[in-house]
Amino acid sequence: MFKVPNPFDELVKKTTSEMLTTENWELIMEVCDRVGTDTERQCFEVINERLLHRNANVVLYTLTLVNSMIDNCGQSVRQEVSSRAFTTTLTRILNDKSVHEKVKSRVLGSIQQWAFDFRQDPTLSLMEETYTKLRAQRFLFPSPQKPEKIPKQSDIERQKEEDDLQLALALSLSSVGDAQGAEKANYQSPAAIRSEITRKQTVAAASGQSGTGSVTRRTTRAQNPAAVPVANAAPAAAPAGDAAAAKRKVQVKALFDFVPTEPGELGFYKGDVIDVLDQKYRDWWKGELRGKHGIFPANFVQPLGDIRADVAKDMDAEVQVFSEAHNIEALLRMLGSVDPLKSNVSDNPEIQRLYSSTWELRPKIIKMIEKYNKKKEELVSLDAQLSKSMRLYDELMQRSVSQTANYGSQPPPQQFAGYSGAAMAYSQPMMVPQQLAVSHIPGQPIPGIDFANKIRRNLSPAQLYEDALRFEDGTAISSTGALIAKSGKKTGRSPRDKRVVEEASTVDDVWWGPVNKKLSEESFAINYERAANYLNTRDRIYVFDGFAGWDTRYRIKVRVVCARPYHALFMNNMLIRPTAEELENFGEPDFTIINAGQYPAEEFADGMTSNTSVAISFERRQMVILGTEYAGEMKKGVFTVMHYLMPKAGVLSLHSSCNEGPEGDVSLFFGLSGTGKTTLSADPARPLIGDDEHVWTDTGVFNIEGGCYAKTIDLSAEKEPEIFNAIRFGSVLENVIYHDESRVVDYADKTITENTRCAYPIEYIPNAKIPCVGGSPRNIVLLTCDAFGVLPPVSKLTPAQAMYHFISGYTAKIAGTEEGVTEPEATFSACFGQPFLVWHPVKYAQMLAQKMQEHNVNVWLVNTGWNGGAYGVGKRISLKYSRAIIDAIHSGELEKADYVNYGVFNLQIPTTVSNVPDKVLDPSLAWEGTPQEFEGTLSKLARLFQANFKEYADQATSEIIAAGPQL
Repeated sequence: MFKVPNPFDELVKKTTSEMLTTENWELIMEVCDRVGTDTERQCFEVINERLLHRNANVVLYTLTLVNSMIDNCGQSVRQEVSSRAFTTTLTRILNDKSVHEKVKSRVLGSIQQWAFDFRQDPTLSLMEETYTKLRAQRFLFPSPQKPEKIPKQSDIERQKEEDDLQLALALSLSSVGDAQGAEKANYQSPAAIRSEITRKQTVAAASGQSGTGSVTRRTTRAQNPAAVPVANAAPAAAPAGDAAAAKRKVQVKALFDFVPTEPGELGFYKGDVIDVLDQKYRDWWKGELRGKHGIFPANFVQPLGDIRADVAKDMDAEVQVFSEAHNIEALLRMLGSVDPLKSNVSDNPEIQRLYSSTWELRPKIIKMIEKYNKKKEELVSLDAQLSKSMRLYDELMQRSVSQTANYGSQPPPQQFAGYSGAAMAYSQPMMVPQQLAVSHIPGQPIPGIDFANKIRRNLSPAQLYEDALRFEDGTAISSTGALIAKSGKKTGRSPRDKRVVEEASTVDDVWWGPVNKKLSEESFAINYERAANYLNTRDRIYVFDGFAGWDTRYRIKVRVVCARPYHALFMNNMLIRPTAEELENFGEPDFTIINAGQYPAEEFADGMTSNTSVAISFERRQMVILGTEYAGEMKKGVFTVMHYLMPKAGVLSLHSSCNEGPEGDVSLFFGLSGTGKTTLSADPARPLIGDDEHVWTDTGVFNIEGGCYAKTIDLSAEKEPEIFNAIRFGSVLENVIYHDESRVVDYADKTITENTRCAYPIEYIPNAKIPCVGGSPRNIVLLTCDAFGVLPPVSKLTPAQAMYHFISGYTAKIAGTEEGVTEPEATFSACFGQPFLVWHPVKYAQMLAQKMQEHNVNVWLVNTGWNGGAYGVGKRISLKYSRAIIDAIHSGELEKADYVNYGVFNLQIPTTVSNVPDKVLDPSLAWEGTPQEFEGTLSKLARLFQANFKEYADQATSEIIAAGPQL
């Protein structure tokens, strides 16, 4: 048997060839022309094969072809697109880990658009079902693109466009030659048309009018691909003579969130109902929502008339099902009475008739079951929210009355006084809703919140596991016992959305600018209220009480209030866990984190730029998180608070790792991501005090945290055995991919993010020092990864140089994968932790200088980056050489070494280090290019340092400025 050749095989493959550099529209239209009512299935057989091609461009070209066929080939093609075979192919693409993310994004966008376009046709419902299932599986569908705004035409421009159209039509007709009968009688020559146009323009000019008519400009889908299809347009405006219709209010429902980017645009959230004020333009309508007016894209909304039509169709389907119910019962009775040994069911016409009529009901019944299960859940949730809202409203009304009555007697707010021994005198919050204070003992009622069977306070890890597995989709237990959780859309911190409240007690302390953006007290109160209202609607609220700081003189009590057990377990690991006695006497917290990250912030509030907010109020002792479920925001929020409070108390907070030698000698390691801070501070011979956040007091250093938050991308037992073995019961794995059956984690998989992480208690590290405190440091190591290849592997710094490089916080990022980009990119992060600074960087540097002078500390600049040339030419310094350098620092070898001066940067570099080749120690000797190239690269990096330091020069001393590179 020979396979019958497919007539579309060659043409479709040519149309979607991997050799193309762009879409070939001539071939695309040829495919559309050849597709007929009996050939579309053959065409889609080839299309399905091309969609599974391993070349990304082939898949993208095929999707373009399918879209063109939908627009040009009619209902039969739409049915093929909504077929089981085609939707299965799309699902296979999305579940294939080897498919490029750009391809997956395009497929998701196509499914979303097709589901929206086909939603009115019940024969095409499979596409909408596929879309719904994929959303339930947490695939991230793109938001639709805003249609282009068509510039408004003047009357003159519209008339000219109409005249040009008439002239073009006349010219076209003249080429036909003599016309028949009536056509010839009505024919006008081009000359006559031109004469008539000239006459109209003369009359218009004389009468002061801009034209004789009005032409509405139309935008076709070809001109504007983002334009909403005609089938989705709102109901047409009523005729001018129909006053009742003209006054009828047209409403639309938002299908997606819309964030305005230009003045005059109306923003809204998915589900909002908008009053339409003007529909004269096809793609942009004018509307009103919550008292605000503006324009919005029509393809972001669905007319409520469509929704009502959908409801009517559903009702008709339900009537049909229930009206046919008696046939189902009759069929069941007849089948029950049949003796299979005596009767043949296929010979019974009544059974065949009943079976045929009832078989068609099956998909409708299944759809009704799914619909009403979902409706029941929605209605139960809505009823619960309504009852809680009513109780909250009554409580707030009572409080408003009492506050109004007592407002005149309120004392003025106290000023922030800092620490006084172990206690801190905070100011009292002013006019802040108290329903989320959660500072009471379990069981005691809290105003505004119904905590009956709701609060989950200080649960054990096992209890949090149970709740996470039961109530959070996508949660699992790894093969080693860790809890696997997803952080939602955000898989990393959102530094652009960090805000600090501008308050009288702290306004002069904060380093305002891109790191600490101001937020008004009113805007903070708005977002606080949103967080409170959201948490009040949850069935469970989790509360965890813990400490920040191992030194009891400086520790603060932190309370975390959240809606996800994953978040509670995360902070259980990252904060210091109280003993039973400490928990019993915990009392009032010094700081409260209110995490309602599943709910968006009020982006239109003053000072906000998105629906994500990570805001801190030092005066109210609160942090409010909205619009992000990334747990790392809480960890770094606590550090930001300590980064403000500790210097105010006279001690130095540091973004560093820390270990201790056998003789009690402590080393601090500063470094940005990729510099080797975690790797080089993990030394089996030196107990780990902490891996990220510390405070240096008059007696020594202490760790702020009770756990570690390690990156796990490409993690292995060979490279990082301590971290690998710490991933066990009680740990939290974030955003990792694992085998469905074995639950073995694939640490190399970057499908969700490269920022995969694990949070675990610090005691999971075998050589961790508990309690996490140590003496004053003897050595400070400033780590950098210089991809320019011109900084020495190690150099000894003077106090002024230490301040300069500490404030600079230099490292380099490797250029991305863009074609033609080969140069590294310099990155500066003040104090090696700029996103978490509250005070000016110079304040931290001055405190560090004082500590260094008091304790006679050695400071070293260690480069773990490139040697012998820049990235792409030289090689990265071997890890064994970097470890040998750190060993030489700890052994005291480098204190006794001979040094030579290193050029432009004026650094002192040793002439020899045990187990490190002498040539490696001097970048000018290791450089494999020309001397001119070396000097040029060195000067380039020096200029980058100088340009960066200008931001801090106004508060730095002349000695610190002079310690930088000199050209």
